[in-house]
Amino acid sequence: MRQIPLTLAVLAVVAFPAHAADPAGEWRVEGGKAHIRTALCDGRLWGVVSWEHAPGTDARNPDPALRRRATLGLPIVLGMTPVQPDRWQGAIYNAENGKTYQATITLNPPDRLDVEGCVLSGWVCSGESWHRVVPAPGSAGSAPGTDLCLRLGAGAGLPHQSGLK
Repeated sequence: MRQIPLTLAVLAVVAFPAHAADPAGEWRVEGGKAHIRTALCDGRLWGVVSWEHAPGTDARNPDPALRRRATLGLPIVLGMTPVQPDRWQGAIYNAENGKTYQATITLNPPDRLDVEGCVLSGWVCSGESWHRVVPAPGSAGSAPGTDLCLRLGAGAGLPHQSGLK
């Protein structure tokens, strides 16, 4: 009799494989100062600042030519690649200090992204949780994901970072 439950369990795994949940959407960062609009573009995860509590500029960017650009619409999740179901790895830009970090993003369905950035080859890491929200009216990320991908130049898998340094 033990073989029947085991056979049913194997059939369930084969017939209904695990599918990754959708990380695309609007996310409130920890502290609520901004929203990030994410989209999957050719399998890579991208995200831009779509709403901010107070308008800002990329004032701490190491490239002086980029320090006056607005943070609204700024790409910060930079073409992260899937490494496991519901987990992406790559780079994330922090406009608060002008640095780009190696990072992982893990989706905890249905409404939380755990974001962790690291320095020193992963020896020092810090993270926060982002929570899914309804997009703010008129937000920079209010366009569907396809439009976001085209705007970023990421529709063809291009490693476009909009001049981030």
